[in-house]
Amino acid sequence: MLEYIVDFPVWYLVNTEHGNIMGGTRKKGERFVPIFSDEDLAERFVAPKPEAAALFKPVSVAGSEFVDFLDTIEGEGFTHVSLDIKPGGKSPYGTIKQFRDAWNSRPKK
Repeated sequence: MLEYIVDFPVWYLVNTEHGNIMGGTRKKGERFVPIFSDEDLAERFVAPKPEAAALFKPVSVAGSEFVDFLDTIEGEGFTHVSLDIKPGGKSPYGTIKQFRDAWNSRPKK
């Protein structure tokens, strides 16, 4: 899973009024940021709630910006990342460190 994500642009959701990144909290108290492998998946995630769809818009990061993104969300108190989550559903999930390590250990082109 992690090898797949780090070589492609990923999308996350940003509140257009306040600039904050959409995140959530799991039952165990872990704070996570949902990221998506496609812009359409990010849009579909918020589509069931029109008020959220109006406020949150997808933003992409790619390449070395991905590590900067991980640093940013970690600095905001998030500890985990969820990949291609569906509303009310499960998804591949890992710590920010796991995603950073996957980026750093990827084959160099």
